[in-house]
Amino acid sequence: MAEDYYVDFDAADDLANGLAPGTPMKYIQTAIDASTKDLSGGILTIHCMATSGGGSTVADNNPVVDLGASGFTNASATNYIRIAPYTGYEPTSTGPQLDVYCNNKWGIVIDVADVTYTRIEGLQIRNTYAPGSAGSTRALQVAQGSIVQNCILESPQFVLDNTGGGDQYIRNCLLLGKSAIADSCLVGSTVNVFYEYCVFADLSTAISAATAGSDIDIKNCAFFNCDLIAKATDGGTWTGANNAHETGDTLPSGPTGWVSGLVSGDFETAPDYRAVASGTLDGAGTVTGVTSTTDMFGTSRDGSTPDIGYYEIAASGTNETILIPTGPIR
Repeated sequence: MAEDYYVDFDAADDLANGLAPGTPMKYIQTAIDASTKDLSGGILTIHCMATSGGGSTVADNNPVVDLGASGFTNASATNYIRIAPYTGYEPTSTGPQLDVYCNNKWGIVIDVADVTYTRIEGLQIRNTYAPGSAGSTRALQVAQGSIVQNCILESPQFVLDNTGGGDQYIRNCLLLGKSAIADSCLVGSTVNVFYEYCVFADLSTAISAATAGSDIDIKNCAFFNCDLIAKATDGGTWTGANNAHETGDTLPSGPTGWVSGLVSGDFETAPDYRAVASGTLDGAGTVTGVTSTTDMFGTSRDGSTPDIGYYEIAASGTNETILIPTGPIR
């Protein structure tokens, strides 16, 4: 049977049973550990909230959330783990997301490398450590079949794990580098990864394919202030369309319809990176071959010429202000 657990990052302690919104646990990991670990009966949902506006950290534990070591069985495309905001705590264009973070050189904030088909939605996931080399300083590590959507990821590194299986989708996400050496998404072998409506910013390498067995599809994504979109020495087959980049960027072969000339004025003030009206990203996307029909905040995409990036500009041209802070937030 399906299981539901509730987590409040601001709970006074971690002693409640987590079975209802009024009796939440304090940590995601506690809810994971309390579950049956058998996904054959349905979806395990961890509903996250922060009633006082705080974030979730566990004394810089490595990792903060570890699904891989929890012994889950029978994961599939229909029976999976879902970590997402509880009703009323979803991302909005006027406030930041629920925050899960650590500051650990070798830390992974959420590690689901050994649990397939996991879904992570609507969270801000950050490893705030800025080392001299990326190492294993990661915000997120996921396995095949996983979906990550409507998230802000801030870290020196994010990993899409390296065993073949179900397709991975990264949708409506902002991926921010934490240091000059940051490699965004390290794609492992025989993995098909689809990026839709993402913004990659402040990274040394946006996407790095480990081997020739990796297939990478990018659509309606923006690459800004990245030294490289893809490493020339990387393997993998690239496809996609309607991605934006700065003039002079070296582009991976395969994707078509590149939109050139991206400048800082095409975004709200960094580190926001939302598209602005009448800018390079406005109406420059495609609906062909994409699976997402809404933006990070649930706004419907234009049915023929959507905007590039995680934010769909309102029909009126207005652009609300959100915060992507450097400390704990709601």
